[in-house]
Amino acid sequence: MMTTEDVLHLTAAAPFSLDQSARFLRGFAPCADGPVCAGSGADLAVRAVLEVAGRAALVTVRQDGPTAVRVTGAGLDDAVAGAVRRWLSLDDPLAEFYALADGDPELAGPVADLHGLHQVRFGSLAEGVVWFTITHRTGQGVALEWKRAIAERYGPPVRDGDAVLHAFPPLADLLAVPEAELVDLLRAPHRVARLRGVLERRYHHLRHFQTGRLESDGKRGLGAYPHLFCFITNDGKDKNIPILGIDRKRTRLVGGDSFSFSFHDNRDTS
Repeated sequence: MMTTEDVLHLTAAAPFSLDQSARFLRGFAPCADGPVCAGSGADLAVRAVLEVAGRAALVTVRQDGPTAVRVTGAGLDDAVAGAVRRWLSLDDPLAEFYALADGDPELAGPVADLHGLHQVRFGSLAEGVVWFTITHRTGQGVALEWKRAIAERYGPPVRDGDAVLHAFPPLADLLAVPEAELVDLLRAPHRVARLRGVLERRYHHLRHFQTGRLESDGKRGLGAYPHLFCFITNDGKDKNIPILGIDRKRTRLVGGDSFSFSFHDNRDTS
């Protein structure tokens, strides 16, 4: 039976290189089980299964021009477009950084080598949280097997011809997994206790994210996902949130722009 493919046409902030994204994915150990990067240059296709609002979306991403990104797959909609944009950081504004770096001899090498690279994220917040938790004092090869098993057992499925693929399960689904099953999978009660504790804190923060407020006196380059990353690294405890290890109270970015951040926790503490 023929399946009709949908097509999404997205625009990335310049400069953008899908080849650079694929280069990163091919070398990033947590992604050894996917996405799949086939070909290079004009023939490059990056294929991935993303979790979108509790369902799995199988997408293939290609670059048609300097900033033109084409996504194909079944059942594509605005939610899937948003997931792809976040995953590949298509909206990250890099032009100003390159302008500031121009002429800096210390940056010349890295800028030339990584030109067009946008940050490539985990497919979902849950996948990143689980990975960084289960790799604590565990070899990456073993952790990768566990991550793959979690997706296959509990992740939403999608058909790919005769095969069934799975996206990584969302936080709420992971918290619903019986503790005994996780102990059987991860081999140690203390490891499961640590994972469930981290998942519960992340889920709690996400539930209250819409009632929280992240303020800054400048927001260039900061989207919803980096805000969530600040959440993760600080557990919402610090009033001044460091980004990428930058000073907690005040940070000066390349070019002299200063940013300060504060998180207002509106949770009911009664």
